[in-house]
This record gives sequence, structure tokens and C-alpha cells, in this order.
Amino acid sequence: FLPGRKPFQILLEIGGIELLQDILKQEGDRIKDGNHQTQIYCIKMLSKIASSGRRYKELMCENHGIERITRCLWNLSNTQSLQV
Repeated sequence: FLPGRKPFQILLEIGGIELLQDILKQEGDRIKDGNHQTQIYCIKMLSKIASSGRRYKELMCENHGIERITRCLWNLSNTQSLQV
């Protein structure tokens, strides 16, 4: 990593929000056995990013993140949704 830069900032600068949203979409298309662990981790990361400021929330909205997160949560079972 670059000196003086936090890994979180670097992740966001290289398109981390879009990457996490793409993982959510691909995992949702692929999962058939009920193992949603990757989706849960992505949602948790996106939640932490969203709590970092309005700018990041806007980036999520611009890239259809809300629809992907909503669709993902809808597909999770009740106990898995509670983990998020």
C-alpha cells in the first residue's frame, strides 16, 4: 500500500463500492445451495462504507446499489438477514 494512505481510502479510490456491488449481483445469480456468506460480508462492508459519509452513500445509489442490496436481503433467509 501507499505510505500515508489508509487501506480503506485506497479501496474506495480503486472502485471498491462497484466491486462489492458486482460481487453481490454475481453471487445472487450463482447461489443455489443457500450459502450466502459472501453476500453477507459484502453487505456488511457496504454498510461500513455508507456510514463513512454522504459521498459514499451517493456513490452506492448511482450504481444501483440499493436495488442489489435489497434484492440480496430479500433472498436471504430470516436468520441470515438478522446476521447483517
